[in-house]
Amino acid sequence: MPVRDKPCEFKETDVVRITARGIVGAKIEVNVNDQAKLAKKTKVIQRAGNMNMIGTTVEEYEIKPTGEGKASVKVVVTPPQPDAEPDVMEYEIVIK
Repeated sequence: MPVRDKPCEFKETDVVRITARGIVGAKIEVNVNDQAKLAKKTKVIQRAGNMNMIGTTVEEYEIKPTGEGKASVKVVVTPPQPDAEPDVMEYEIVIK
């Protein structure tokens, strides 16, 4: 899983996972460019014992490289409040 501020190196056969979190009702968008594609989106249900945790939205994205080079992934989490600023996370991936 890449860290926000530093480019990460991966092999063409690797699968990269990126997690996005927001409060309930948040809109989460992901944009994958260049030498990678979005392969899978999964909604994650967090549990404490036998109960689902309330108040959070968690999604996990699987990114698959499509060739050697660089790829960028941009995740935007927009809270449901009308005046809230979106949280923008950008990742750079280097595929070897």
